[in-house]
Amino acid sequence: MRKFSTLALATLVGLHVSLAVQVAHAGIGGPTPVPEPGTLTLLGAAAGVVAVRAWWRSRRK
Repeated sequence: MRKFSTLALATLVGLHVSLAVQVAHAGIGGPTPVPEPGTLTLLGAAAGVVAVRAWWRSRRK
């Protein structure tokens, strides 16, 4: 079950990042709402923490 929840969390983070990028390219003929670089950095850091934690748990078993 832990593998599933780690996978689910990683999938949600990836989906959130892809949606943020799609919003950045969705505007036609006007100003486009672009996520701040800090937001994407925090999402990437959170995904890295999730990956390292999953690796660390699987390594100890």
